[in-house]
Amino acid sequence: MVDYSGANPVVRALTENITLSVVAAAEPSEYDVLNIGGGQYKLENKWLISATMGSWNSNRPGEADGFVRAMAVKNGKLYFQKNSLSGDPSLVIYDAVSGEMEDPVKLSPDLFMYEGAHTGTYYANDLKADAAGHLLSANLITSQKQVFQVYVLNEQDGTGTLLIEDATLNDKYPDAETIRIDAIGVYGDVTADAIVMGAAASTRDIYYWQISNGVWDGQTRQIPIGEKTYSQKFGTAPQIYPISTSMFYVDGFTDFPILFNKRGQILDQFAPTITVDDKDVLNPLLAGNNGTVQRNPGPNGVCEFELNGEYFLLIAGDNNEGESRGNIATSFVLYKCKDENRAFAEMTKMWEFPKIGMGKNSNAIRVQMPFAVTDEAAGTADIYVYGAENGFGRYLLSTKAGDTAVENVAGKDNNVSKIMENGVIYIIKNGVRYNVLGAVVK
Repeated sequence: MVDYSGANPVVRALTENITLSVVAAAEPSEYDVLNIGGGQYKLENKWLISATMGSWNSNRPGEADGFVRAMAVKNGKLYFQKNSLSGDPSLVIYDAVSGEMEDPVKLSPDLFMYEGAHTGTYYANDLKADAAGHLLSANLITSQKQVFQVYVLNEQDGTGTLLIEDATLNDKYPDAETIRIDAIGVYGDVTADAIVMGAAASTRDIYYWQISNGVWDGQTRQIPIGEKTYSQKFGTAPQIYPISTSMFYVDGFTDFPILFNKRGQILDQFAPTITVDDKDVLNPLLAGNNGTVQRNPGPNGVCEFELNGEYFLLIAGDNNEGESRGNIATSFVLYKCKDENRAFAEMTKMWEFPKIGMGKNSNAIRVQMPFAVTDEAAGTADIYVYGAENGFGRYLLSTKAGDTAVENVAGKDNNVSKIMENGVIYIIKNGVRYNVLGAVVK
């Protein structure tokens, strides 16, 4: 049993129909401190709102399954976007530090209109933040005959500025298989230079829209993924995450995250099995929490981040059906990359969390979104995760480099010294500052 006796209940209803809500609380789990390559790593849950914690129904950002298909993180706030099916399209906002709900912001009814009609099956369907923190809202299109739009939202008043309005997909690709785009990805600053991307669910095609000086150039560009390169179709609600102008991850229903380049070539992907002593065995990177069962690729979400010269990859783990296979229902998995090459095969699996899962409610939209906000000076990363229909929460990753690495470097050269600033050790060698892992710090 989880003890909520110390939590302060908050009102979530009108006075004539008062219900008390369990507030965000830490999950009753501890995570082993890991020592990897001389460094020490710690993960702790700060708060979790979830079905398994008994706090989901009274704190969920939407009243029903499917109303909320995305979460974005900006300036210490978590933003959820309720789509048109709710009858009340709005931004639902939570304080990222405490998990407490704040006053929502209604979205303007003028958004996602085209010649007097809404442009897609759901308007206000997906929500992403660009590198500068601008919130982008995109509609779902289920056919190339529909108009695809992206707005830059004003989270203060719910208005939006139209960034992309593409009514030419059917003209350019009339003979294509149905082009369905559930979600977008963005790289750069949409008020300056950026790229907005979308992966087609029922095909293996990638579409992107170039933004220069804050303006879309009016062109729709395609990155076809050949069947010889990738034989699957991305499947239900694929997510796309550009990490540069030339590389992007796609995470779809039929596979785990895949890294592509702009020519449609695969740069890296997870292998379900690996060869050990000339035998094919289960890839431990993809094993479930019991270590023996292969997890399903179903849920979609990936986040790559850097912290003090080290690289990490955070992906969606199991969806609700994982419970029947002895795994965690609605989970995420964190990996540490060996070096700046970030090769999947050389990663170290760190933790799968929440240990108790988020819940087994059906997540038909397959959304499991991870985020990381790093603090280089503190050596920490706030990790935020959203498992649609089951919950969301905040975790803290803390890193501490081993003293041995510092002493070994310092002992090799008389021109080496070490200093500490804000609790972080730096190495000064020939006037150049390095962190203890050997990366240059500017």
